[in-house]
Amino acid sequence: MFSEKYCILSTLKGLALDITFGVTSGLAPSYQLFAASRFLVGIMNGGMSLVAFVLLNEYVGTSYWALTGSLGSLFFAAGISVYAVMGYFIHSWRMLALVTNLQGVLLFVLSVFIPESPRWLYSQGRLSEAEDVLYLIAKRNHKQKCTVSLKPPLDRRDRQTVGALDLFCHRILLKRTLVMMYSWFVCSLVYYGLTLNVGNMGGNLYVNLALSGIAELPSYPICIYLIGRKWSGRRRTLSGFLFLGGIACLIIMFLPEKQEAGVFAYVNSRSLSLLGKMTISAAFNIVYIYSSELYPTVVRNIGMGMCSVAARIGGIIAAFIPSLKSLQWALPFIVFGVAGLSAGVLNLLLPETLNTPLPETISDLHAGSYRRLGDEGLPLQAFSSGLVDLRHRQVLKTVEEVQKVIQALTAEVSRKDGRFQSISNSGIHNDNVKDQPALIAKWSALLRGKSAFNPAIQVLTPTLFLVSVPVRGLSGYKERRARQWRYYTLSGSKLLSPVREPEKLHQWLELESFTTSCQEWHNSSVAIEGDIVPAKVGNLFKELLETSIESCNLTRKVSILESVGSVVRVAVETSELQVEVELIPTVELINCWPKKARWPRFFKRWPSKERARCSKSFGFNLMASSNYHWLLSFTRVEQVLMCSIDDDGGCRRKCYRVIRQLKEDIWCPGSKPVITAYHLQTLLMWTCEKYPGSKDWRNFKKSFLRLVKKLHKCVSQRYLRHFFVRGYNLLKYTNTIELDIMAKKMSDFLENPGLYIH
Repeated sequence: MFSEKYCILSTLKGLALDITFGVTSGLAPSYQLFAASRFLVGIMNGGMSLVAFVLLNEYVGTSYWALTGSLGSLFFAAGISVYAVMGYFIHSWRMLALVTNLQGVLLFVLSVFIPESPRWLYSQGRLSEAEDVLYLIAKRNHKQKCTVSLKPPLDRRDRQTVGALDLFCHRILLKRTLVMMYSWFVCSLVYYGLTLNVGNMGGNLYVNLALSGIAELPSYPICIYLIGRKWSGRRRTLSGFLFLGGIACLIIMFLPEKQEAGVFAYVNSRSLSLLGKMTISAAFNIVYIYSSELYPTVVRNIGMGMCSVAARIGGIIAAFIPSLKSLQWALPFIVFGVAGLSAGVLNLLLPETLNTPLPETISDLHAGSYRRLGDEGLPLQAFSSGLVDLRHRQVLKTVEEVQKVIQALTAEVSRKDGRFQSISNSGIHNDNVKDQPALIAKWSALLRGKSAFNPAIQVLTPTLFLVSVPVRGLSGYKERRARQWRYYTLSGSKLLSPVREPEKLHQWLELESFTTSCQEWHNSSVAIEGDIVPAKVGNLFKELLETSIESCNLTRKVSILESVGSVVRVAVETSELQVEVELIPTVELINCWPKKARWPRFFKRWPSKERARCSKSFGFNLMASSNYHWLLSFTRVEQVLMCSIDDDGGCRRKCYRVIRQLKEDIWCPGSKPVITAYHLQTLLMWTCEKYPGSKDWRNFKKSFLRLVKKLHKCVSQRYLRHFFVRGYNLLKYTNTIELDIMAKKMSDFLENPGLYIH
């Protein structure tokens, strides 16, 4: 707590006192002085280890906290084993105490050169000092051209002095503090109880202590893996290890007291207590990381300090638990097992912190507090039938005008170069498609006249459209294993190091993947070393488009904008506004499905197996949106799913349109927002998969609020999985500052929806 009020680095100077008192205990001439010095060592050591953990984490990004926290615990476990080895060779306890504590002198010397925590300086409003520390870190990382400019937090209301009482006065902090204090108490109780119980395990005491430390080592790599995975995260992994440790200890009560023969020679109190030690050490490691992410920066040290107090109490009680063996031989393990299971259950009540922004102030915790929709339901209905419907009609009108212009342009481009087709030939009307009549009949049966406009056009915002321009002359696609490395530039020259490999949503496109390809695609104008290069295709299309604008006499309506990557951008004037259109040459692959897209998923009831199988027959696209790699797109399947989304009479589409309107007007306005209609569509499909029943979508207010909460969670965590390629995060490269601003606006909306809906 002292470190939170003054500074983290100054508290590390207490390490000197820790070393001094440790050496004193080894030289103490009387028991009274020995007990006093050990008491002071306990105070200093607990505080120093806690502050060192917080300081280490605040130097790195939150994505590295799992690694840094686990490395610290790894050395702690190694220290136990080394201490057992030292005790085996150094029989004098005084000499052992001196040798152990004098090693801290090197750590003290190194701590003098550690700069202050930039996060702590920022939370205290000392921006210039925080910038100096960040420049120092950049310099030591050889980032000489790094520029740092910190701005004060938007909300400075929590800048007042905080104390330990704030942990118990704030509702959210109170819940987190009580649960985490109990978790720390249990982890310390079981951890030190099992460590101190090595004397009762039989065999050599030094070997048992060394094994107790070695048993912890495998748990930390497992921790690093599990707590970084979306399906496990911090909360579930912590509860899982507490459950496993508790069960391992409880099993001991069912074993015979004499365990010397048969299976009991291996499954006995010794092996199960080592398993319990491994799992509880993993839980202890996670509880450090999890607690530091649950508390805002302004109270992090205070919160961690309170949790550490609970842990010390658990450590004190742990010394007496092994003596319960005199009452019943398995009673100590029963206590450990029940404590572990109860702590595992309580941790499930806390929120997940993986991929969530680190809270800086107490007010940031309100992002997770939601309010039910009450009287706002009626104006929400009026909002849906008013502004939302009006917006939909205006967008349809704009799409019709843009479609006519783009269709005329792409038709002219197709006349100039047969490799490109008009957007009227996109999808099932593509010239490359075989058995067109059957596909057209299937498409019509699925959509039943619900398709509002050409599937090649995606409306990202009312003023930003994405258009897929189909290509011709590539057919008979078969997915094959591509060559691993490319050593060419876009100009065709050789590279010494290979071009980076494509991410999960991208791939190379080789001419050998097609059974039939016209000779023009083999020209060096679009291909290099057997690869069709998106940048070259985009440049060729842009040249053709520029001449087509003039030949179609559309210079007053259409103008070329500066391109980004291989995407060709044009501005189209409509009767009401100017629309930016991104034109992307696209290879449409019908009756194909990529191996990366493992969909539909097992045991999911939405969509039905028959509809999913039918939808997949429309295939996918490869879009020339980057320089080297082609982007996977599933627009036709998405259109089929969206058009039939309310066949059971639900309100999914209505919720989607209302949220889209609120996003465009309030949460994320602008011509190029970080969250587009495509993100909202993906979110809706994920929610439909989780809530597949028609009864889940009958109540509009409940369904609407569920979808808003889901969107707020994704924006806050900066994580939205692609619906078909699950390993790809659609928000990976978005502006995090804009996402945080949107999350704050959504948090305000959820606290008081009526202010916005009225």
